[in-house]
Amino acid sequence: QWAVDGGVPLRHGSVLEVGAGVGVTSIGLALAASCSSDAGGGGGSDGDPTRVLATDVCDSALANLHRNAAENEAPALLRVERWDAAGGTEAVRRLSRLVDPRTLTHVIGADIVSVPIGSGGGGGNGNGRESALGLGGVEYAREAVRLGRPETAVRILDREIGGASTDARLYLERCNALVSLGEHGRALEDAHTASYLAPKTPQGFLHKGNAQIALCDHDGAMATFQLGCVANPSDKELREAWFSAKEMCRTWRRAGKMALGGERARIQAFEAAREPCLSQVS
Repeated sequence: QWAVDGGVPLRHGSVLEVGAGVGVTSIGLALAASCSSDAGGGGGSDGDPTRVLATDVCDSALANLHRNAAENEAPALLRVERWDAAGGTEAVRRLSRLVDPRTLTHVIGADIVSVPIGSGGGGGNGNGRESALGLGGVEYAREAVRLGRPETAVRILDREIGGASTDARLYLERCNALVSLGEHGRALEDAHTASYLAPKTPQGFLHKGNAQIALCDHDGAMATFQLGCVANPSDKELREAWFSAKEMCRTWRRAGKMALGGERARIQAFEAAREPCLSQVS
């Protein structure tokens, strides 16, 4: 029902579900499309019922999907296949053998309904990947992070960066995924690269400064945010980050002085207590 509410039609449609799992959505769509066709007396002026291609990469999920489809008597409108959306160019080739990407009208993935560019047999826009998948590598990586699979996002972005190493967005997205994995050193490298590639983009400086804070380099973070403010003087978030980093630096310096002062006081107290003893010995 949520897919239909999201705009997936029961007629005139061709749907790809990425990561179908046990098939709740895809089986339900196929059954609803079949019932719609029966109620309308078949094709004719109402058009053909929507067809659904359900895909997954997990063996157990595919086995459950096949079993659930059989138990629920899913019609031939449903097709179940193994397909990895994160497979780059090879994934697009594999998909084109399963279904003509130009005929896809909707893509479902991570509980999101997407309408592919140039869908409905219009020939697409010449961008094979965007037309075939409805989502690019960056969007898939974001969804992977949102679903708690940052390692998958890193693998996707590694492949994307291999083919477009001057795109700052890719480094920023991989930085986010690396932060989720706790790999702040690598995240700092990606943020630095992004800020170099796109100095007018505040996010590069923000990501770099936050990574430096995670590595306890507060002075470095303050300097990064300051550079970001110079490059983007109207960005409020960068200014706030700079002021916050300055306050952190002051706090750490005060704490350091207090600790050092306390140590000196203890040394002085020890010397004062020891002096009478030394004078008696001498």
